[in-house]
Amino acid sequence: PVERVPIHRRNIGMVFQQYALFPFLSVFDNVAYGLRERPVPKPELRKRVISMLGLVGLSGLEQRRPQELSGGQQQRVALARALVINPSLLLLDEPLSNLDTKLRERVRGEIRDLQKRLGITTIFVTHDQDEALSIAHVIVVMRGGRIEQEGTPLEIYRRPANAFVADFIGACNLLPARVMEVDDETATCAFGAGVTVRVASLGLRAGDDVTLAIRPERMSIAAEAVAPAGGKGITGLVSAVSYLGSRTSYEVDAAGVSLRCDMRGESELLAPGTPVTLHWGPASWQAYR
Repeated sequence: PVERVPIHRRNIGMVFQQYALFPFLSVFDNVAYGLRERPVPKPELRKRVISMLGLVGLSGLEQRRPQELSGGQQQRVALARALVINPSLLLLDEPLSNLDTKLRERVRGEIRDLQKRLGITTIFVTHDQDEALSIAHVIVVMRGGRIEQEGTPLEIYRRPANAFVADFIGACNLLPARVMEVDDETATCAFGAGVTVRVASLGLRAGDDVTLAIRPERMSIAAEAVAPAGGKGITGLVSAVSYLGSRTSYEVDAAGVSLRCDMRGESELLAPGTPVTLHWGPASWQAYR
């Protein structure tokens, strides 16, 4: 608890979404601000500021003003200012939201490397799922001030606790369905025009209304409308195609619902209107009440 501790004694570093750099101070003086408030002797102050600017790749820019820097450089100044005080806790509030995509990816890697090198406990607030999955050791998904799920990136993505988390972290097909029958370990759920899938029962009962979830990459697509063996698939028509370089995203209308299927690798694009079959493997679907 820190609410009764004076702000300047909390030893918390903060990087704001808009960086909040002092426009009338140089890069050096922005980074030195927290040390002067403590205060730190001048020789040590200069040594620590120069060292931190080198650590974030800003050596030689000590006398620049914030308005003379790029967005990525301003972000590094804000990070250096937060780190130079050797904080016990580092708070990052959407620190990459003002950067373009390529720069965001590069700085994201730099923050991850710095955090590992310095070993400072860090809370990183973001709405970007890629940032959360790539940076965090632990992800906490929140909605309306309440924790929906806490876990490793792998746990959050592969085993979301509910439909909100499944939809919020990564792309996901969510379909209304009904539980038709339940045995010891699995349940049969029906969606659309009578399509049935098997899911883990996990306390489900026959007659329950549920939301079915399947990740787009958990399905494969074939350019032929052939009834799949074992009921692990569905036939339909391609309604839309999005070529995204490393993957192709298909929207398929099948059995009265629309399903998204993401395919990676190089393959011939299927045109809208093409009859197709979507296939999925065992344990691809999850059900949420």
